[in-house]
Formats: sequence, C-alpha cells, structure tokens
Amino acid sequence: MITLQDNGQVTFEFFRPEAQEVHLVGSHNDWSHSKHPLQSQGNGWWTTTLTIDPADYTFKYLVDQQTWYADFAAHGLEADGLGSWQSILTVPEVTATIARPELLNVTERTQDELAPLPFQKLDLPKRVRIKRQKRRRSRQAA
Repeated sequence: MITLQDNGQVTFEFFRPEAQEVHLVGSHNDWSHSKHPLQSQGNGWWTTTLTIDPADYTFKYLVDQQTWYADFAAHGLEADGLGSWQSILTVPEVTATIARPELLNVTERTQDELAPLPFQKLDLPKRVRIKRQKRRRSRQAA
C-alpha cells in the first residue's frame, strides 16, 4: 500500500509476517536490491517513507532477497516482461499557493476596505426565473 503525503513524501506499507527482510526495489532507485529496506513494525507490517521526485515509476517488494511481490494497492499494475506484475507509482508535482503579500497585513486596511459588500440583486437567466415562477404557481394551485 502506498500513501502520498502533501510534502512530497511517499510511504510504502507491505504485509508479510514471515519475512526476515523486505526491500523496495524499482525504477526510482535503479532497481537496487539494497537501497531502500523497509522497517519491520513487529506486527507483520513493513514500512518506509521516501522523498521521490515527481514522475511515474514501477516497483516491487523483494522479500528475503528471493521472492518478488507487486503492490496491488498501488496506482496500477503492468506486466514486468518476466511473466509477473510490477506496481505503478505516480508521484505528482507538489504545488503551493502563496498569498499575495499585500493582503497579509490586515492592520493596514481601512474599515471601509474590510466591510462586507452590500447585498446585490442577482440578474438570473430567464430559464431560472421561469422555473421559479412555475413552482410558485404550482404551490398556489395546490
């Protein structure tokens, strides 16, 4: 299972209670069998959290340096070309909204600038007005 966090980090969780070691292996680490070990949580779950550049990746879990597993809870699966499956991970760009600096210091605003806008009558399209008129007529008829 993978979880994308707002800060660009990705948490990988894998359940394999009988495992002695689990490694995350994929295109994000040039398919290294040792770069990203998962840590045992003691209850059968193995986890690791990594910062990975935005892109699409493929990966698998390698258990005890001999058995490969795909993550069926990832962003997708594809054939690995060896008769099995590999998981797909899509890390999106992290974006942030920055407020306009001139709006941050409210103490510089006058009372008029902070006052709410007066109520304004909306000019609704005719079809909306017609529907409202029909509803009113049907209520009066009932």
